[in-house]
Amino acid sequence: MHGVLYQVLTTDAKPLRTLAPSIPAALERVVAKAMNKAPQDRYETAGQMQNTLLGIRAALSGATDSTTQRLGLRWTPLPAPILKLVTHAPLKWRMAVLIALAVVVTLLVLSPSEPEPQDARARSDAGPVAAEIPAISVALGARRDSALAARDRAVQAGALKNNVPAMVLGEAMVQASEQALQAGDQSRALSGYVAVVAQYHKAQQEALALDQEARRMIDRVAPVVQAIPTGPDAVNAGIYYARAESLWRAKDFTLAKVSAQSAEQIGNIRVLYPRMTEQERSGWEAFFREWDQITAKFTVAQFTVRGATAAATVRALFEYIPGGGGAPHQDRRRFAMRFEKRDVGWRLTSVSELK
Repeated sequence: MHGVLYQVLTTDAKPLRTLAPSIPAALERVVAKAMNKAPQDRYETAGQMQNTLLGIRAALSGATDSTTQRLGLRWTPLPAPILKLVTHAPLKWRMAVLIALAVVVTLLVLSPSEPEPQDARARSDAGPVAAEIPAISVALGARRDSALAARDRAVQAGALKNNVPAMVLGEAMVQASEQALQAGDQSRALSGYVAVVAQYHKAQQEALALDQEARRMIDRVAPVVQAIPTGPDAVNAGIYYARAESLWRAKDFTLAKVSAQSAEQIGNIRVLYPRMTEQERSGWEAFFREWDQITAKFTVAQFTVRGATAAATVRALFEYIPGGGGAPHQDRRRFAMRFEKRDVGWRLTSVSELK
């Protein structure tokens, strides 16, 4: 029971349209506002909520205000238990109930009601509610729902969390359409809703590209992390790798890549090549200091395994920008590499350049 109450107080309910996509977006916002955790952000009275729902029904059906009011204001009979209490209970019980009802009604009539602030009606985090939107045609309502559904798909793909350029532009476009709709310029609102669908689709594709890029980075780092011998380096790399996986699942693809790169940097050449000499270290440092923006492609030309040792001839193609700047360059080299199998896996034991 305590767990249920805690979730009610702290956890936001799922959007209504994730359970029933056919429900209008305006109705979803009404339900979200009625269930808001902050009391000041809910409807102040049941009448406000009723007027909003009547406005939605009028907008969707094209009914007039008078028709909507006639349909909405109906007599609701007393529940059977209360009616039985009033008609069959002893006289003194009925008198007590009537007196209590009279006191409640008197308090409700005499209690002052605070006027609604002017800016409260215009404020909305998720867009305007139906009461703030003039009556619209079914076609315009359908276009608006399509635009909001496209936005939901982009958000679910991670476009908003990763702040992709198309999502930023789409948010500005849909906000302009909402403002045009509230101002009564339905023609401009319609054109905006139609155009923003393609923009949100582009944002969704950009987010999916970031998703795949982050996933490739994490998959590339996994064997490097697994190859690090037991020790502080292995622990730190494992922490960064686990964080990258967690961020990727949360669709924070940019930070997931950064965390994966941090794990990869821990598994550096000194860890994977424990027998590197000081002369080799200085040579590699000079190699990377003279070149900038290096990309490398390695091709195994020959590979042989003999028991716990292996040898390989590797062709390398380096593309780089000189350290002092200038046009891109290419450099082709060949290396002879020797490996040794240990308890923690294969390790590089020597690298020499072939002329």
